[in-house]
Amino acid sequence: MTGARPGSDGDDDTSLRTRGNGPDTEPPAASPWRPGRGPVVCLGETMAAMAPAPPHTLDGAESLRLSVAGAESNVAMYLADLGLPVSWLS
Repeated sequence: MTGARPGSDGDDDTSLRTRGNGPDTEPPAASPWRPGRGPVVCLGETMAAMAPAPPHTLDGAESLRLSVAGAESNVAMYLADLGLPVSWLS
């Protein structure tokens, strides 16, 4: 077929083709990255947790205690307390 791409059988319907898993494709290279000590980035949201100071119930409390919640935020805070360089993104 004139004007066809090299290696093409002339079929122009590329919607059914997948990339990277044909017989002449090379396997992906192994990543040179290895885990180790270094900066940590925690991604997630922070929540504000409000609770009555014990021993009061919510409807009987005169004031609420405000604290930070959210797994990603907690991990970032504890790692920083251990002296590791940490960034937090929301």
